[in-house]
Amino acid sequence: MFTLIIKTIKTDKATINIMGDGTVKKIFNNKSQAEKEFKSLLWLFRMFVITEIDGWLYKVAKPIDIKGNKMIMKKAKGVTLETEINNSEYTKKTGVWLALFHKKSIDNGMVKRIDYNRKNIIIDGETKTLTVIDPGAILLKDCAVEFSVLDTVAGLVIGALKQKINPKPIVKSFLDGYHTVSKNDFILPNLKNSLNDVINTRFRIQQRKNKNALISFIQLYTIKVYVRLFIFPILKKQSEHTAH
Repeated sequence: MFTLIIKTIKTDKATINIMGDGTVKKIFNNKSQAEKEFKSLLWLFRMFVITEIDGWLYKVAKPIDIKGNKMIMKKAKGVTLETEINNSEYTKKTGVWLALFHKKSIDNGMVKRIDYNRKNIIIDGETKTLTVIDPGAILLKDCAVEFSVLDTVAGLVIGALKQKINPKPIVKSFLDGYHTVSKNDFILPNLKNSLNDVINTRFRIQQRKNKNALISFIQLYTIKVYVRLFIFPILKKQSEHTAH
């Protein structure tokens, strides 16, 4: 039976078809990549039970099937955080979801690494639902809590700067949401080490995408300086507050 394709999106790892039957079909470059992505999404869907807090639902998109290099999942209703990055309510809810994820997945101080970026977060203000649609194949690896938080912060700073928006209020809103659920307190040495890891990891990813090394270095170094100057004080203040 023929199913209408409503929209097609091309990324560096897959062709994404939004289908008329309420599903999304992702066609990856190879079968191995599809299997890794499906395994990660299925693990996250089973682990992250739908949670309601203050009238908002936090969830994960449901994986349906995999055949060869094609993965089918349920379509999430709403808009990406990328298009609504200046919406303080949405960025706050983004922090809540990550804190819930950390509480559910933490083990010996480590959490599962997730591709928690603004394009993979779908928010529906009408039904008050936040859905994560793509945790990435990296999900089953471990990382420090600080790395997970700062990697998300770096993504928010980049997203804000691309739209010529002041990142500080956006990141503060995200961290406010995070600390409504999580009582993690962050100490400066751990933050510094994790920020270095985040920047180095992002640089390696840029190199795999054949980006200009000098430009990538300058951009990421700028992000690093910004986070240390303007975001670390917020984290320190919030950690002191949650400790009392």
